[in-house]
Amino acid sequence: MLLQGQVLPAGTRIARVGMTGRTSGPHLHWGLKYGGRWVDPGLILREMYAQQTRNLSGLQGR
Repeated sequence: MLLQGQVLPAGTRIARVGMTGRTSGPHLHWGLKYGGRWVDPGLILREMYAQQTRNLSGLQGR
């Protein structure tokens, strides 16, 4: 398990794909807790992508 604020070297494995239980194929199940509550990781990923896009668009034309 990773801890809040933990810094990892590039290339550190933080998950693996598997096929345990009843499943139709290999997959990765992961979750995200924020403030002690489970949140939809998709919301966070979309916001991170949007922020990155805003940051990169600010660099254009320099």
